[in-house]
Amino acid sequence: MGVIRRMNRGWGSATLAISVAIVLTGCTTAAGLQAAPGGAGRISTASPASPAVAEHELYNLATDLFFVHLPPGSTRTAQKCTPALDDPRGGGRCTVDFTSALTPQTVSDYFTRSAALNGWTAEQKGGDGSTLSWSTTYRSGSRAHAVLTPLDPQRASPPYAYELAASV
Repeated sequence: MGVIRRMNRGWGSATLAISVAIVLTGCTTAAGLQAAPGGAGRISTASPASPAVAEHELYNLATDLFFVHLPPGSTRTAQKCTPALDDPRGGGRCTVDFTSALTPQTVSDYFTRSAALNGWTAEQKGGDGSTLSWSTTYRSGSRAHAVLTPLDPQRASPPYAYELAASV
């Protein structure tokens, strides 16, 4: 019994120490994303107590709700994030390819609404008035840019293919 008690106390102390370390360092995981202050629906991947996470800009981009969510009924066909090897901030580029039965105008409208909800600003419009690119500034001060590209603009019927590419 004494050995079991000693082990239980040891595990209890270890659990307490780990819990305190997590709370003090402000650990944030993909499962525990928090809303950023003033960023209606936008997630924060960093806390002021954890500068290493705050400066990993590619993680901020890859987990940004604007970039993660696709229009209803869409099918993600590819996703890739590539770090910029010469960027000490941890920046890089992410792309998501997807197909959708929605028209290019409807997909553009979806991302325009999503952008507004997640702190992104429309930057460039196409000839038909649809938004083609957006930008945002993360809490660290880094700017991210995203571009929506129809991959088969001449296609007359669904499914339509798209790429959402973003860099930070």
